[in-house]
Amino acid sequence: PKLDASFAYGWGLIRSGQTANVRKGLGLLQGSFAIQTFQEIALVDPKRAREVYFFSAVGHSTLSDYKTAIRFIDMLLDIEPDNSQAIELKQEIESKMKRGRSQG
Repeated sequence: PKLDASFAYGWGLIRSGQTANVRKGLGLLQGSFAIQTFQEIALVDPKRAREVYFFSAVGHSTLSDYKTAIRFIDMLLDIEPDNSQAIELKQEIESKMKRGRSQG
């Protein structure tokens, strides 16, 4: 129950789109597992790993931290290579990266 509440609150903060909230939400996602690395989530709870990787990618993309966002999406695609939602998000992030380079 506490894990689900922390996870839901963290995801809600990420969805807010406000930088401070997104950062706090990302911390809650990792902290709710009391883990050292995000890769360990897949060992603790494979179903939740999918959600944590996806929502972490969304959060980092919101913060314009595209390299980290891609890293999380790639972790998700390592365990679910055919996940269409992850594939679409990766394409969206890569598009944002390209736009950023062309504007910079």
